[in-house]
Amino acid sequence: MKRSKILICILYLFLVCNFAHAIGITGGDIDIETYFEPNSVFEFEFIGLTNRLHDNITYTAITKHGKQLTEYVHFEKKDFGMLPKASSAPIRGRIEFPEDLPPYIHKIHVCFSESCRENVGLCGRGVACASIVVYAPYDGIHPEASLSISDVNQGDDSTVKLDIKNTGDTTIGSCSAELSVFDLRDELKNKVNLGSTNSIESFGKDVLIVSFSTYGLPPGTYNTTANIICDDVELSESDMFRVGTLEVKIVNHTAKMLTGGIRKLTTTVESMWNDPVEVYAKVLMFNNESRIEGKSALVNLVPWEKKNAEVFIDTENLMSGKYDLVIELIYGDGKSMLQSEIILEDPQEPELGMPGSIKITVVIVIIIILLTFINIIITLKKRKK
Repeated sequence: MKRSKILICILYLFLVCNFAHAIGITGGDIDIETYFEPNSVFEFEFIGLTNRLHDNITYTAITKHGKQLTEYVHFEKKDFGMLPKASSAPIRGRIEFPEDLPPYIHKIHVCFSESCRENVGLCGRGVACASIVVYAPYDGIHPEASLSISDVNQGDDSTVKLDIKNTGDTTIGSCSAELSVFDLRDELKNKVNLGSTNSIESFGKDVLIVSFSTYGLPPGTYNTTANIICDDVELSESDMFRVGTLEVKIVNHTAKMLTGGIRKLTTTVESMWNDPVEVYAKVLMFNNESRIEGKSALVNLVPWEKKNAEVFIDTENLMSGKYDLVIELIYGDGKSMLQSEIILEDPQEPELGMPGSIKITVVIVIIIILLTFINIIITLKKRKK
């Protein structure tokens, strides 16, 4: 059964590929951009390329996505009927814009679609699309910003990137920005001048990139706010960044293990370093009677990653009870250590008695016997009558 499903899936993908890769759409710019003007008409034209492999396919022009624009798109010709293979057809149409359109970057796909061929049991329909992007701006200037700050190691320079775009219909003269850096207690730790942009036209953008020193900032997480002024409009954007140090923390470890065999002791570790680091764990378990050691394989951590280091311990000859536990992490030139406790427990003895599956079987057999007995009694009574 599995093989037949896989075969059907492969055949379906093969057919889809035969259709999808054999048609196309071209002519001028495949991605067209225009600006919204109330009650205006925008005309477009593309060339649809038919299937190169098959005849007897009918074609249509359709729109996809673009919920805000679909009702305003009108094709000069929508149904092309049956076209020869490896031919072309013009796809012409217009967008009749309404009086009002929500401010947004609207996008709609104009597509050339083929139908399924006759006498084909399983069909993949090819569709090729071009896009029309319509910019509907806000009145006046309308700055929008996004802020990103790079994580660093202690003492390194962090890079600030502030993107500003104008989704209004009026050119922005200039934008200036200043970055404030706060620790997690909301104490101001630094201020950074991000400079000023050039003028930004409608739906244009500019970017400010500045580096600043993290010297004097202790390792940890910092919140930042960029205060931006574009002409007479103020806005702000926030982000966070981390200052790393060469340290791998022990976050958690196995609290209980069983005696009587090879058992896994898991230590969860977390890198506080902004570069990859390799680490392994050494563990020591001991009490007044016993002492045992173990070591994990090498664990590769990407910056700020949390991962498990696994140590396998032979508890065959250990007694149940509480043990002192020492976990030591070794990485680069650094070490981390945790002193804790772990409890060893004896495996529970299996419960005596009938397994659940056998119990169910016995109950079913008893029910069948009872039903058979009742049926015999009813049959005998009928014969006496």
